[in-house]
Amino acid sequence: MAVAPFSYLQISPLFTHAQLILSFQGLATFFVLASDHLMPYIVDRLNRYYTDIVELVNDYLREDGE
Repeated sequence: MAVAPFSYLQISPLFTHAQLILSFQGLATFFVLASDHLMPYIVDRLNRYYTDIVELVNDYLREDGE
């Protein structure tokens, strides 16, 4: 007789709810810790994109004004 791989879900829904809550807490903790390390990189990249966009707009306005 084959056993369904997730048959315990039908037996104990409270157990699975606790597992889901713990896994979401784990994911949230991971993202908080990762953001501390990634934030300087993200800010640097956004700053570069912003600078490039400002330069493009300035070039466009300079050409349009001539």
